[in-house]
Amino acid sequence: MFIRRETDVWGSLRFLRAALAEANERLAKRSTEVADLRLLCDELEVEAAAASARMEAQQRQLELGQVIGERDQ
Repeated sequence: MFIRRETDVWGSLRFLRAALAEANERLAKRSTEVADLRLLCDELEVEAAAASARMEAQQRQLELGQVIGERDQ
């Protein structure tokens, strides 16, 4: 009886080790995905800031053109 329980314990341990290894592998993949998404978000943030700066510059240029046009009239 003791040997049967001992065998069951070792069998369970092997199963749990395999499950842990699989879970760690999935976690590593997810961690990589998260890191990739963070990099993408950082890149998009930089692009958005650059686009915003361009839009502000265009707006200022339009306003300046209006002021110059009003002054010339």
